[in-house]
Amino acid sequence: MTKISFIHLSDIHFVKTSGNPADIDQDLRNAILTDIEINAKTSLEKADGVLVSGDIAFSGNKKEYEKAKEFLEEITNIFRINKSSVYCVPGNHDVDQNVPKNSPAVYESQCKLDCIGSLDEIDRIFERKINDGCYNDLLFKTTQEYNEFASMFVCNTHADMVNWVHYFNLDNNMNLKIHGMNSCFISNVDDHKDQNDNRLMYIGQAQIPKREQNTVVMTLCHHPPDYWKFILDIQEKINRRADIQLYGHKHKQSILLTKDNITITSGATHPVRGDDWNPRYNWITIECLVINKKRVIKVVIYPRILDETRDRFIPDAEFCGYENFIEHILPIDEKREKDLSDKCLNETHNEIRKLGVEGQKVDGDEKNLRDLIYKFFDLSYIRQTEILVGLNLLDDDDRGKRYSNIISKIIDKAELHNQMRELWDEINK
Repeated sequence: MTKISFIHLSDIHFVKTSGNPADIDQDLRNAILTDIEINAKTSLEKADGVLVSGDIAFSGNKKEYEKAKEFLEEITNIFRINKSSVYCVPGNHDVDQNVPKNSPAVYESQCKLDCIGSLDEIDRIFERKINDGCYNDLLFKTTQEYNEFASMFVCNTHADMVNWVHYFNLDNNMNLKIHGMNSCFISNVDDHKDQNDNRLMYIGQAQIPKREQNTVVMTLCHHPPDYWKFILDIQEKINRRADIQLYGHKHKQSILLTKDNITITSGATHPVRGDDWNPRYNWITIECLVINKKRVIKVVIYPRILDETRDRFIPDAEFCGYENFIEHILPIDEKREKDLSDKCLNETHNEIRKLGVEGQKVDGDEKNLRDLIYKFFDLSYIRQTEILVGLNLLDDDDRGKRYSNIISKIIDKAELHNQMRELWDEINK
């Protein structure tokens, strides 16, 4: 049986000084890596990726992402999977607060969205802003360094890609779709104006996953729904579309299991030390089974917590008792029939996915596009430009643009001119 497995981290909060000789959190990270090496490998046998539900950095600084990248590579190395097998979304700590502080245009753009009183209106204004050719990057300026980091994993967001998605194949003609959501468009220093009130973030209707046949949807988002504006307008639709929902931000672990949904708000993996310092993370496995001629999704959650001696990670007894996991069944076919009783559910949709969605093969090579993109962004900017110019993959109107914003166009052009093999060869030199 095909079983998809992930290491799920949240709020890893790397700072510029992470890894220095006096860094006491280095021991915590070693405990995580040891736990994965000894216990996750035994229980999961394999892993297909690492999920990070936001707050990768502490202040949206480039050096913080460099440290985070090294740590995430250590995890992928344990399972001998591609370094590109990381799936992440931004958190409020991935926002560079200096950007709205120093740019009235960015701050005013965020404030205009924040003060709108209806979901339809805020969605309309948001659409206008990101379609404005002169100012469409304003709402992405605050996460510029995050997007440079996330480009390696095809998890960046920009005006042409507000969400990202990636697919995995399960058994019984079922797909798993991971849907990444950006909850930080309006995050700025005002988040902390009132210590007794949680400032609500903007999740728009365009971020809600679309319906697809034969697909179970797992969303990845930093802020949980109780931190969203207009949650009453979209909560029911989100629950119908997103079968498994992963969040972070609160630093307090919770697992909600219902007949139709699994919602995990993860505790912080790498929290700031204080009285409530309580590092946690999870492993998750997902598979599709058939029971009584109906497909179901079996999800096993392994909640991990640092023990009282701060020496090793152990099963979190608060959630799994004397076991080391929680098992839950989602009756996915029944759920879809209940939601869409007047639609045919037996038709199979094998769409041709776009770049960054499906991990297509390149010219029969076992390496996928995510791996190519990861390796491309791991190169220096000078080397990236040298390759693109040498292969004539840069159009005149693309000069000076960030490659993270036009990578899809670059790949499309390489495929059109049968240059994918040349592109691979140049990147691997």
